[in-house]
Amino acid sequence: MTDKANRDLGARPLKKLVETGLRDSGLTFEEVAATIGSGDKNLLQAYLDGSTKIPLIRVPALAKAFGVDDIFAMRCWMAECIPDVLEILDALPQPPLLTTTERRLIKHVRAFIENTNAEIIVADGRDVLAFVMV
Repeated sequence: MTDKANRDLGARPLKKLVETGLRDSGLTFEEVAATIGSGDKNLLQAYLDGSTKIPLIRVPALAKAFGVDDIFAMRCWMAECIPDVLEILDALPQPPLLTTTERRLIKHVRAFIENTNAEIIVADGRDVLAFVMV
């Protein structure tokens, strides 16, 4: 893994995420295992002991159980399990990131148009954005 990826995520970042998630959530090993759909109630303990890995398919549910961003959790998993792939992905050109205001706008637009046939009309050259139900 690159030095940059190591600095960004630290050593065994998924382990830190699991330890912090367990501490902050108050959930038990068994509760988290059930939440992420693992039939092995000892999965997290075995992972923390270093005797097994958390399956990739469980990472999004793990992120949700601990209330963390699923992309961050996936990057933590990749840093531990497939660091070469993470390094290649990090080297790809990155799309521009959205600002907080842009993310809020998108969130509100999605909520507004959910389950509707709404169309968004933008009045060019004005400081007004209208949401119109058609």
